[in-house]
Amino acid sequence: MQKKKYYVVWRGVTPGVYETWAECRAQVEGFQGAQYRGYGDRDTAEKAFALPYESAPQSTTKPVKRAARRTVKDADDLPITPSVAVDAACNMRTGKMEYRGVDTATGRVVFARGPYAATTNNVGEFLALVFAIALFNRPGNEAFATMPIYSDSITALAWVRNRCANTKMESKPENAALRDQIARAEGWLRQHTWKNPVLKWRTELWGEIPADYGRK
Repeated sequence: MQKKKYYVVWRGVTPGVYETWAECRAQVEGFQGAQYRGYGDRDTAEKAFALPYESAPQSTTKPVKRAARRTVKDADDLPITPSVAVDAACNMRTGKMEYRGVDTATGRVVFARGPYAATTNNVGEFLALVFAIALFNRPGNEAFATMPIYSDSITALAWVRNRCANTKMESKPENAALRDQIARAEGWLRQHTWKNPVLKWRTELWGEIPADYGRK
């Protein structure tokens, strides 16, 4: 039987001692400059947490030998729930784009926007992430202020992290309102902080993201 581990997060969404990797990962994945280590018992973990990261002992957990191919039967390989997954779809022929967010576990649609004209899929993925973050941080939504948000778009995740949509979308009259929406999204990101972990959906392990429109 695998020995229980304890994880210490010094720098992350909420610093502390966590009993599972899933809990720890929710605090550090996507968090710039995250600092964390694993320990073989709670006492060592709590003593380490009382020290600065630089002074704390190195991880005392031993690497676990795994098969070459990992499966989602390992609890550490499952998506965190509750959480929300976002995605966008763009018709390359017409340039029409829409985006949405769904409950990761049930597929229930939490929000949906569009269609928008003369744009790109990356823009939709970016706006979906920002919409979810802003939605969960509105007054009255405190219960969702640490809700994990998944996206399968490396580009959109980078744009959110940098607080700038580095899009080459062509400026046209029909996307003027959307360009204004992008500017407002960038402004919101620059003016706010949030505790929601913004995470990469692991398609290679979990399949298509639940918010996928199924139009491939």
